[in-house]
Amino acid sequence: MKQLDKMGYPTLVISPGISKQDASRYSGRSLSISDRQVDISLVAEEADAIFSHAPHGLVVELLRLGRASILLPNYVEQALLAHRVEQQGLGISCGRNHSRHNYRQVIEKLQESRVISDNAIAFSRHYSDYDPEAAVNELVDRLEECIAGDC
Repeated sequence: MKQLDKMGYPTLVISPGISKQDASRYSGRSLSISDRQVDISLVAEEADAIFSHAPHGLVVELLRLGRASILLPNYVEQALLAHRVEQQGLGISCGRNHSRHNYRQVIEKLQESRVISDNAIAFSRHYSDYDPEAAVNELVDRLEECIAGDC
């Protein structure tokens, strides 16, 4: 967050559960911290870069919206997803040691790499018909068939 603040880019950090004191302490000249959730589709429209800890739901939603992101995984599952996203050219994974990165270079890489952005847009177009609710319903139906012995 210190690096982002020093860069001067307007930055919004969403940190549910952060105390008002900590939010005030870490906020800076260009860095604002909020404890409230946001509509990620609105953020994705406006943001030049989106950092996250690579939770599955958020990564999928950003890709559904055609947005590449910068991933800072904390846990093994997030690291595996971040690695796969980067491997497919859909985003940038910074690995699990976050303090060693030059985030200005990471942001510039994402902004300058039309390939990553184009891949995310192509991914979004390819899965434009995907309906998560329908997928869950199909899975439930299939599991019920299996329980009934029909699989």
